[in-house]
Amino acid sequence: MRAAFLILTLSLSVSAAGDDLRASPQKITVNLCAADVTSHEWSENLGGSLQEVLELGKYPKDLKVELSSMGKACRDRFVGCGGKPNGQIRCDEQSVNRLLEASAWLAAHDAQQKVRLDLGVPLKKVLEEVGEMDFYAALQIADASNNNDSDEVSHVIKSYRLRDDLKDLVTEIQKVETDPNYESTAGVALWIAWRTHLIASSELMAVLLGHEFSHAMGGCHLHVPSSVERSGQFEKLASMQGRGAGFVRKSLSIDEIRADACALRVLEEVDAGFVARDSATNASSRDLAQTTVYGGRWIALDAYAELLTNSLSGRTGSAPESHRTGLYQLGPNIEQMAVDVEGSEGYLYQALRLALVATTLHERQASDDPRHKVVLCEDTARQFVAMLHIAGDLRDDNKSPEFADLFGMIVPTGVVIGLRTGVWREKYPGWSYACDQ
Repeated sequence: MRAAFLILTLSLSVSAAGDDLRASPQKITVNLCAADVTSHEWSENLGGSLQEVLELGKYPKDLKVELSSMGKACRDRFVGCGGKPNGQIRCDEQSVNRLLEASAWLAAHDAQQKVRLDLGVPLKKVLEEVGEMDFYAALQIADASNNNDSDEVSHVIKSYRLRDDLKDLVTEIQKVETDPNYESTAGVALWIAWRTHLIASSELMAVLLGHEFSHAMGGCHLHVPSSVERSGQFEKLASMQGRGAGFVRKSLSIDEIRADACALRVLEEVDAGFVARDSATNASSRDLAQTTVYGGRWIALDAYAELLTNSLSGRTGSAPESHRTGLYQLGPNIEQMAVDVEGSEGYLYQALRLALVATTLHERQASDDPRHKVVLCEDTARQFVAMLHIAGDLRDDNKSPEFADLFGMIVPTGVVIGLRTGVWREKYPGWSYACDQ
């Protein structure tokens, strides 16, 4: 733990889209706390992501933000961040930083794969050389690292057949994050890994802090509706929840709905900002940069799903006890996710919040390259279906053709079939949650 008081002042030089909030120069303080003050902290990384969100998210040029961490324990148990209309935001550093660190591990692994594939190495051989890694595996490593358990880090790396030098690449990402003048000899692999992680972490924070900044600022600084607002999807899902049509009825807070809408607008601006940066590069570099955007979007979606899952299960920075990541497994043995529905009054169900983010990124990716899709698959798909069980009360027959129609675009074919029929395949081959090939 760092004993020093960390204070980072961020000043902006870009104007907001549309009209800025009509107010005197504003100041927002993001206060960091931790459930376990002896844990590893990576506040510099969080600060870098915050800077990207503020710049690409087109926040008012006179907005000043202080990120402050004194290594103090959180007064209560919570996940993520919370904002109040007095310019104050509080974040549980562990629950956020473990996601940022996990994204770095997954981005580094994806970069190792990409470099070999570009050299013409067959996919089967690539998987033999660098192993297979998903966000759950990355979380296992991040949690072991934060617990200073080097033996467990080595065990996870070995169990997934990952390369020993993967840790070195992650360390290089951290060095670049904390020192803009750092010079590395890691080459193209580091560039791919660093940029994929930068996009993933920034887009995760765009959703998380885009919501909380709306609370802290007393409204949204962006006035152009997001794609899911323009299509009517946002209003449709909120209305269905409020009326109890297809979902367990739960009242909504207009402040929370507006904050969610603002978060999606910020996400689109941040994503568009990264895409715009690529347009000025040459064709070969642009293709490589585009690959990092695709990978970053997917990792951001996995990270956001984990954040929402943690908020339901009550975990902050602890590792899950089983491969089911705290959720029940569909089938004969159903283990219900711990949740206090009444305690989350006013919010959209986590399933709907995840679906709206997934739809936003799916549509942006489809507009860039129709051959690629960003969907909820693997363990993230399992998390989404578990959230639907809570939102839609599907505990009896494990199916909802209506949900298959509502969310078919953002889930694998196997999940669509499961929602239509109630038949779920739990093991390969044919795992219901597997990504479509």
